[in-house]
Amino acid sequence: ATSGYFETITSFGISREEMWTWILATPVQFISGARFYRESRNSLRSGKLGMSFLIAMGTTAAYLYSISAVVYNAINLGSGRPRLMQSFESSSLLIAFVLMGKYLEANAKSRTSKAVSALAEMAPDSATLVGTVDHLGKASAEMERIIPLTLLQRGDI
Repeated sequence: ATSGYFETITSFGISREEMWTWILATPVQFISGARFYRESRNSLRSGKLGMSFLIAMGTTAAYLYSISAVVYNAINLGSGRPRLMQSFESSSLLIAFVLMGKYLEANAKSRTSKAVSALAEMAPDSATLVGTVDHLGKASAEMERIIPLTLLQRGDI
């Protein structure tokens, strides 16, 4: 029933496949990918290009190529020339994968921070001092005593 549906040419010589991928990729490119454009602008101003610049340029190149392929296909409809493949999904998937990776990284950092905080809360407030070691490495035994953790020094045992 849907065989050939997406290959059907609609208005202006654009196929349904091209139309739908263009419509669906545009918000991903310019709304979800807006952070990469902002970060790229800032990195250009500072003169230090990073990963965001590469993502913005790569996805923009794929998006602009796809638009030019759609326009080329529309202009050359019926001329016998082969139709070019558009690649709107490439830019959308790249943005989606990078954003998913950033989300997973932030989630992992959050869990790690909570674990380190919980570990720090488990630290004791006091220590049992048994003796000391002088700068020559000689140990001296003292009577065991409990002291605050803040009073511990290098060489205490």
